[in-house]
Amino acid sequence: MAARRDSRQLIVQAAGREFGRHGFAGARVARIAHSAGVNKQLIFYYFHSKAGLFEAILRSLADTILGSAAAADDEGAPLEHLRAMIARVWEAFTAHADLLRVALLAGREDGSAGPLREALRPVADRIGALVSLGQGLGYVRDDLEPDAVAVQVLATALGYVSLDGVLGERPPPDQGMAIELLLRPLAW
Repeated sequence: MAARRDSRQLIVQAAGREFGRHGFAGARVARIAHSAGVNKQLIFYYFHSKAGLFEAILRSLADTILGSAAAADDEGAPLEHLRAMIARVWEAFTAHADLLRVALLAGREDGSAGPLREALRPVADRIGALVSLGQGLGYVRDDLEPDAVAVQVLATALGYVSLDGVLGERPPPDQGMAIELLLRPLAW
C-alpha cells in the first residue's frame, strides 16, 4: 500500500522555498503547485489566497518552534527551559532566514506589522510565560516585564538573521554567545 501524501504540508514546504527565493510579490502559485506536485486549485482550496498561504507558512514555523519546545519542557530549571527555547527560535530563524526577510519586508509594504507579528505571537507568549515562571521561582529578576523580554529575544534573533550580510562580510553570529547575552541580564 502506498503512503498517503500530505499535500498541505508539501504545499507549505514548496511555498516556503518559493517565497524565500522570490519574495512575496515574485512568488508564483503555479510554481508552488508544480514544486509540490499538486493542482493549483488545491492551494486555493486549502489557503484561499497567496496571502493566506504566506500566513500559513509563518504559522507553521511558529508551530515548529513550539512543538519542539513542548517536547523539551519536562526537564531542567526555568532558565534552562528559556535557554532551550531561545536556541530553538535561533535555529528556526536561521534555517528560514530568506523567508523571514521576506516577511519583514511584507509587513512594511502595507503599513502594518504584517503576518509575522501574528504568527510569532504564540512564541512570544511562551517565552513570556517562561520568564514569568522563572520570576515566580526566583530564578529571574522580578523587575523585568516578561512580554518585553519576549519581544527582545525575538527582535534580536530576527535582527541577526535579517542583517546577515547587510553590514558587510562578518563571521556568522555565535548562537551560544548571543543566547548568553540575552539570558545574563535576566538572572539574579
